[in-house]
Amino acid sequence: MLAGTIGNYPVVMHLHKAGHTYNGYYYYQSTQQPLPIMGEDTSVAGTVTLMVTSGGAKEGEFFQFTLIGGAAKGNWQLDDHQKTLPFIAKEQVSQTAFQYLNHKAAQPLKASMPNSPRVSYDAAIVWPTGGNGVGTAIRKRLVQFVGSGNQGGEAAALMQQAQSNLFAAYRKEFGQTKEEELKEMPAAFTNDQSQRALVAYSGKAFLSLSLFTYAYTGGAHGNYGTQFQSFNLASGKALQVKDVLNPAGIKALSKLLAAAFREREGLSAATPLTEGGLFENKLKTTDNFFVTGKGLGFNYQPYEIGPYAMGEIILYLPYARIRNYLQPGFANALKKN
Repeated sequence: MLAGTIGNYPVVMHLHKAGHTYNGYYYYQSTQQPLPIMGEDTSVAGTVTLMVTSGGAKEGEFFQFTLIGGAAKGNWQLDDHQKTLPFIAKEQVSQTAFQYLNHKAAQPLKASMPNSPRVSYDAAIVWPTGGNGVGTAIRKRLVQFVGSGNQGGEAAALMQQAQSNLFAAYRKEFGQTKEEELKEMPAAFTNDQSQRALVAYSGKAFLSLSLFTYAYTGGAHGNYGTQFQSFNLASGKALQVKDVLNPAGIKALSKLLAAAFREREGLSAATPLTEGGLFENKLKTTDNFFVTGKGLGFNYQPYEIGPYAMGEIILYLPYARIRNYLQPGFANALKKN
């Protein structure tokens, strides 16, 4: 975890490195709304280059910095150098300790066939190193996410088993396909799967993870989506919406999210939500949410409420707007954050 500033604005960055690839989130301390970042350190020797990929961030947002001895120093840029601010941060110990583990493999369907369709698996996940209650709860959720079929074990074994299951299912489905058919439509027989489990937010009272999945199984494009899971660090409990919002808040949630979408898209209160690109003029609620110290975020995956081109839609509700809708126990825990 890196804590520092962009210009005069305090920020936190959760940055996870696998080889030369970086994934993670950063947020301004004023709002604590996580913004996803990804990048590499090969384009410019000794320099990490990151871009903000979605999450309601401003278009064209980039970082370039050196990272030496736990200290980051460089620049944040907006709109292709139209605005540049210094970025300085230092590594800090987070409330919950993690390893970041990566597993990557690929296999052609027909080893003797040039340009054969292939199956690939690429996973990188945070894995708690502590044995306390929240560590147990996080490991349980990660086991479900990886989906290897194992109910226990360590991260490396879980990812290896998930890869073996995928490769075996792929060979069973396409192994007897004739080469003539494969050559005619190779993309139709390609299967690429990716998983990422990352820290999106870490505070004294709460932790939020993002669980990202991508799958390409032929067709025009791959499908992807992010599930979030938040934890109460004191109790070790994986949070549900009912743990955070009281009955009145749950009842009002659809209208609160619709108002947040209107604000995001610059729509008036009278303008139908469909004018902003949604399928319907009503915003259904979701249990795919995350907790920070300053607000709640609700995530909708592609096709869930809008077309693929809209990507994932994250709607953020600052606590200042929903204070009366918070469960008393959750509100008390926030004071410790």
